[in-house]
Amino acid sequence: PLPKLPPIDLRGPAPVPLFGATGSLMRFFSEPVGTLLGQQRRFGSLATLADRNPAVITAFAPEHNKAVLSDPNLFYNHAEALFDVPPGSAPSRLGNALTGMNGDQHRRHRKLLSPAFARSALEAYRDDTVETTREAIESFRTGETLDVKALTVNLTARVALRCLFGVEPPKTGPHLGTLASQYLEGLISVEAMLFPYDLPGTA
Repeated sequence: PLPKLPPIDLRGPAPVPLFGATGSLMRFFSEPVGTLLGQQRRFGSLATLADRNPAVITAFAPEHNKAVLSDPNLFYNHAEALFDVPPGSAPSRLGNALTGMNGDQHRRHRKLLSPAFARSALEAYRDDTVETTREAIESFRTGETLDVKALTVNLTARVALRCLFGVEPPKTGPHLGTLASQYLEGLISVEAMLFPYDLPGTA
């Protein structure tokens, strides 16, 4: 369950009946984008996932995000305290990303990643990004119906492979974007969080 912390004067949706703040977290993972957009509309640039509960605070305004994400001393992620899950399970992998790390580990990995996102590096990615995008557009056919979300995710994955890893995206096989979406959906699956064990028929 979410940790019990002293209430704060930040508003958010009412906790889910019977399940409380933990139910609010489940509600978020069942529809992340819709939940966040609804919070911003109702409560403004700072809100809590469950009313007055500081365990999870959402920050929408650019100045809030800059303050949190640009200062490793200020940044702290409480995700590791939300659930007691087995090592290697889908929810535990959420902590493997930079945004799931804290303290010295966060600073060390942030420093390792910084060169890949420096201005000079981004300028060097320009030609590969244009070429990858051109290839994607040329595959379109007049009159066909396209899934814009899948295309966008796939294009992002192809650009990342080419620019960050120097790997040419495969021409055949499942779309990288589709595979990435399936992987992410598995990581944030409510079913996987409620039952984080690798058994046949489970998430």
